[in-house]
Amino acid sequence: MKQQPYNKKPVVEYTAKITLPNGEVIEKTVSTVGDFPSLEDFDLSTREGFLEDFDHLEKAILNTSRNLNSEISKEFLAASSKKNRIQK
Repeated sequence: MKQQPYNKKPVVEYTAKITLPNGEVIEKTVSTVGDFPSLEDFDLSTREGFLEDFDHLEKAILNTSRNLNSEISKEFLAASSKKNRIQK
């Protein structure tokens, strides 16, 4: 039986955790399917090829980081808002 080629795209995943003074933990994980080649396929043969592949990698990392920052901020504000409603 012939083995099928591995065609899955790489995934960039970040997790952030905020631990509040009372011990409560707010945690969020965000992932992005990357548009960059695997380590084996990264183009090291030419400067242009390397820079193009690196650009795809960097964009996936930066987009994931921005998304995580946004999501963990929303989680924190939602938890804060909930506590303020309970205290009133």
